[in-house]
Amino acid sequence: MASIVINNKILFPILLKNIAWKIVIVFLIFLPFQQLLSQWLKVNKILWIDEFAVALSIIFFLTILFHLGKINKDGAKILLCLLILGFVGIISGLINDNALLITINGIFDYLKNFLVIPIFSLLSIQRKNIDRIYFTLSCLALFLCLVAIGQEIAFFAGLPLQKAFVFYREYRFGFLRTPSLMGHPNVFGLYAVLFFILDLSIHRRMRWQNLILMIGVFLSLSRMVWAAFLAGLFLLLVQSKSRKMVGLFALAALVIAVAIPLFYVHTSAEIGSENYFRGYTFSKSMEIWGDHPVLGVGPGMYGGVISFAFNSPVYNRYNFSKRWLEFSSSIHSLDQFWGQILAEMGVFGVMIFLVLLYLMWKIPRKASLFKDDLFHKRILSGFSVVSVSLFVFLFGSSLNLTPFLLTYSSLFGFYLGAKDENPTD
Repeated sequence: MASIVINNKILFPILLKNIAWKIVIVFLIFLPFQQLLSQWLKVNKILWIDEFAVALSIIFFLTILFHLGKINKDGAKILLCLLILGFVGIISGLINDNALLITINGIFDYLKNFLVIPIFSLLSIQRKNIDRIYFTLSCLALFLCLVAIGQEIAFFAGLPLQKAFVFYREYRFGFLRTPSLMGHPNVFGLYAVLFFILDLSIHRRMRWQNLILMIGVFLSLSRMVWAAFLAGLFLLLVQSKSRKMVGLFALAALVIAVAIPLFYVHTSAEIGSENYFRGYTFSKSMEIWGDHPVLGVGPGMYGGVISFAFNSPVYNRYNFSKRWLEFSSSIHSLDQFWGQILAEMGVFGVMIFLVLLYLMWKIPRKASLFKDDLFHKRILSGFSVVSVSLFVFLFGSSLNLTPFLLTYSSLFGFYLGAKDENPTD
């Protein structure tokens, strides 16, 4: 009891309220520029900073948990789900006689972006400090969208794109797929989706900030980002009871009605043909899963960055195309998360991950109903919507979305455990 009192009176005020949240701000501001800095400075070790930060936060979490002796119920549910997913991964690795190092790294790759939710929910930082983090990052998102607009203008003006920090060059529909300063258009697009949904959820009306964020979403020119955006927007409008949103709801419904047939025709052609990367990897995922239906071939053995780092024998075992293996190795992904987890962890792994996404929808949605502060209530509702967008996006991407996922999970965890005293207006 004495240690808990000392912890609350000394450790928490100094470390958590005055230092920890400031360190988090610096880290979350750094994340969008991580890929660019690594490419610009040609230092690959920069890409490992997020893993180091998560590992450090786990140690910090265990220290605090030891002093407090408890964790809030919502954070505990998500943590339990993550632990079960990790346990299933261990069993899968053992059954397949995989190297323990590969299995552990493969599991960590699944869990790392979500572990900060229960960790940060335990800190119970004052709302005014968390709001500072959110408003800082929302301004950063707007800045990144403005940079993307500038990159598109530079492209059409014929200016050197290297000077606009465009290291990733891909074109679609006659436009440059703008990465902003985040290294890849998909990650940038999702980052814009995150803050668009949160802003619209908070204010329940279209503002100039929303328009800039929407332009950023469009300039990513990613079909899966667009699908994630429309799914999140539609759900947000369904949940909203504001009359001001009726027109936007009708417009979103019309766009979705037109987009779905076009999206289905193009995407089904890719998935259905082995001449396309996603079609080939999907068929291979089904082949591997057919041989390991319950627990998969093991974490870190197929599809993720770990499988390429450790030269997984699964690719040779299933005669994986040399052409597509070289391509997937270059991007460290199959661009299909659901195919990857099905092959690596089987039906059990998929079911548990679906439960995780369900909790990430249900918990903030339910928590928002019991908050008296309007801002807190609405931003929690927005976090529930983002989980649906993530579910949709993972049909065409891996979990290699660190700037988006860690930002989302960190903010979600902070607001889930936020104290309501001294809230900002």
